[in-house]
Parts: sequence; C-alpha cells; structure tokens
Amino acid sequence: VPPGADGRFDTLKAAILQRRQAAFSYLSASGQETRRRVLPVRLVFKGRAWYLQGWCLDRDAYRTFRLSRILALEVSQDRFSRELPPPPPVEDWEGAAGPCVPLSLRFSPRMAFRVYDEFAPGAITREAGGSLLVRTSVPAGGWLCGYLLSFGPEVEVLSPECVRETLRALALRTAEKSENLDANCQGFSGTMEPSQIEEAFSMETHFCQSCGMPITDPQLRGTEADGQASPHYCKFCYDHGAFTGEMTMEQMIDFCVPILVREHPGLTEEQARAQMRGFFPTLLRWRKD
Repeated sequence: VPPGADGRFDTLKAAILQRRQAAFSYLSASGQETRRRVLPVRLVFKGRAWYLQGWCLDRDAYRTFRLSRILALEVSQDRFSRELPPPPPVEDWEGAAGPCVPLSLRFSPRMAFRVYDEFAPGAITREAGGSLLVRTSVPAGGWLCGYLLSFGPEVEVLSPECVRETLRALALRTAEKSENLDANCQGFSGTMEPSQIEEAFSMETHFCQSCGMPITDPQLRGTEADGQASPHYCKFCYDHGAFTGEMTMEQMIDFCVPILVREHPGLTEEQARAQMRGFFPTLLRWRKD
C-alpha cells in the first residue's frame, strides 16, 4: 500500500510537523494489541516497510512502530513543547522486547543491497573477497529462521550453533519436499511450525533472569541453597540461593551496557541501553519493577 493510501502516513507526517500527540492501538508481532500515547518524531522507510519513531508516554522511552500495525489512529489538537533527544537508529527487529542473542552472519556480495538496507552500518564489515560479515544482536524466536531463509543460499550462519543447526534442518526438509514431485498439500505436514522452531531454539538457549546473559553451558548456572543448579539465574548473579549483589534494575543495566557494547562492536551504548530497558522488565528478577 503506498504511503498515505489509507491516511496513516499523511496523518502522522502532519502530526510530526505540527508537534501533536498521537494515540493509537498497536498490534505487536506476538499478536497482542495495546493502546499507545506517542509524541511522534520521525517516519522511516526500512526493509520495505514504513515505521514511526516516537516517544511513548506509557513507556517513557523511544519506541518504533510499523505503520501497517497502527490501528484506530487519533491525533490531538493540542501541540506539545517537550524537547526530546534524537531517536535511535531503526532496526528491522522493531525494537522488539525479548531475550536477545548475538548473531554472526556472512552474506555473499549479491546480497549487499539487502544487507545495507536491513542492518545498521556499524554492524557490517566488508571482507577481502567482497563478502559481508554482519555481527548484531536480535530477539530470539521462531521468526528468526524464517527471516534468514529468505536470503536463500546467500547467507551463512557463523554463530550461534543452535541457529545454524535449526536453519540447516529446515533447509534440508524444504529440499526433501521439493524433490518429492508427488507431494500434495498433506505432504507438508511434517515441516516445522513456527512454534516448533521457537521451542527448538529455546531448548538450546536460556537466559539469566537477572542479567539476561545467554546460559549456553550448565557450568554457568548459579546454585540454589541446596546446591542444585538454578533454573533461572547465572552463577555471576546468584549463588547458594541468594543474589550475589543487591541492586536496582537500572544499576544492573548500567553494569551490563559496557559488556554488551564490548561484545558487539556495531552496537552503541544508547542502542544497548534501549534494548535492555525493553528486555529487562520481562526478566523474572525485575518483573515486580
């Protein structure tokens, strides 16, 4: 649908220019619908879709909204005078809250147009042979393998291994179905559903419910009072049934930001902090906050 065909683009553009508050219902990728009050700042085209960036008054932070998921849009007649900081770069993950994992990919030169469209410039390194190396951090979930499969044979997953193996299994099943010329619609009943992909991913990757660190090795788990491995926390946050340090969620974020930036050179401190502020309230230790 061209921008403005249903009025949302033009309405939001006018709201940005006139500094008017917008209110709308938003349908998230998980299917949940929430009502939002937003100070609109910028319209951005990214990855073949239009997005609104604005200061969400309900979250007290910047949020990015895909225009096609904005419903029942209303614009206030009152102007706002609040000065806002510049919005962060738009990522195709739409700032989705959820456990994020480091992802390393190598793309063939033929995919350069998509790579530069869909990833932040700081996450991309051009290699000597022309291939493009991408290091980024994305929300884990069943959507990820479907997205990577859209690149066909032009992408190689370097890490994590669980994503690489899940993608390989999906590609092999797809190839098997394609080779079976007699296959009918029922022949595809054996393919993995999105929920199965997400379950397979979740079985391989667990996250500390205090600092968000991926727990990829049982040795990284903390311990309960009886010495058993904690099902929720890493050993750096939790030992013998108690947290290793008393702190607020913001203090934990302050501690984790430099670590995440160091491990992901393409990520700025502002991006890391925004990502954690969206993710940390979903962790068990901080849900009460």
